[in-house]
Amino acid sequence: PWINDFFSVADRSSFSILLANATFLQIIFAPPFGSNAALWSLSYEFWYYVLFPLGWCALVRPGSKWQTVLGLSAVLLLLVFVGRNIATYFPIWLLGTGMYVLPQIPFLRRHYSTLTTSLAMGLFCIAVAMTHFGPIKQFLHNSVIMIDYLTAIMFAMLLYVLLHNRA
Repeated sequence: PWINDFFSVADRSSFSILLANATFLQIIFAPPFGSNAALWSLSYEFWYYVLFPLGWCALVRPGSKWQTVLGLSAVLLLLVFVGRNIATYFPIWLLGTGMYVLPQIPFLRRHYSTLTTSLAMGLFCIAVAMTHFGPIKQFLHNSVIMIDYLTAIMFAMLLYVLLHNRA
């Protein structure tokens, strides 16, 4: 009978919800199991780990045009299957791969210091604070998805700079 702050735990403790969670279908067909509302993230990660190799094989690996069409069709069908929220956040998840495949800037690699790292971290923290608490949040009309995208892009930029750190 325990009531979480936002929902009844008993209502989220059925066998069908457990089964949906065990097959990474929480948020798609069922809520997260029991009181652990954070289980939503496991389905996002699982489906991203399914979508990425399908897309990678379709776009990067050499193959026939039919293999490319089938692979991209599978990606599109899965994006429809998993729903709008998971599909909307997939590009954010892909930013990590983007930072890995982008070429390094030789200038940054040669002229790098602890001061540059500290400056990049400081700018990132200020930018995140402004995005979440300041005028930028208001400019974005408090759109959670826009704030998440902006935060992800800023973090990806910081990550890119940190990847050049040879100190």
